Amino acid sequence: MVLETERLILETMDMSCLDATERGDAAAMARMGYNVDASWPGQVFLEILPYLREVVACQGGEGNGFGPWIVIDRYTRHVVGAAGFSGDPDENGHLTIGLGMLKEERRKGYAFEAVSILIEWAFSHATVFEIEAECLSANTPAARLLIKSGFTETERVGHIIRWRRFPSVSVLSRVY
Repeated sequence: MVLETERLILETMDMSCLDATERGDAAAMARMGYNVDASWPGQVFLEILPYLREVVACQGGEGNGFGPWIVIDRYTRHVVGAAGFSGDPDENGHLTIGLGMLKEERRKGYAFEAVSILIEWAFSHATVFEIEAECLSANTPAARLLIKSGFTETERVGHIIRWRRFPSVSVLSRVY
C-alpha cells in the first residue's frame, strides 16, 4: 500500500522489507526501490523490530496499513524514517501511532507530513474512532508535533506523556 504527500512516499513494510532492514542489507533494500545509508534504520527501530514482525505476521506478512510504514523522500527514494500503527484497531476503534525520523532528517517537516497522511488514512476507515500516541516528557519536538497534528494530552505517567486524537468534522463527513 502506498500513500503520497508533496515530498514523501509512505509504503507499508512487509516481512521482506523488515528482514532486509534487520540484516542491514542495503542491496536488498535497493532492489525494493529504497535508497538507504548506514544510518538506516536506527537503534530504536531495531529495538522494536521483533514487535513489528509480530504485527506484520498477524497481517499475513504483507501489512494491511495498520502496521509499520517506511517513509521515503519522493524525489531521491532516500529512506528518511518510519512511522505507523501498532496493529489493527481494537474493538473500540482505538489505534496507537508512532514514528521515528533518522537523525539527519529531523527538523525538515517530514514527521508532520508522515503523521498527517497516516492520520487521514486511518480515519478514512469506519472502524477507527481514536488514535493514541506517547512521547517522553523531555522530547519537546515530539510533543510539539503531536499538538500540531491535533492531539490532546491526556495524562502523564512518570516520564511518559499520553496523547489522543479524534477525527475532525471534515474527516467524519467523508467517512459517513
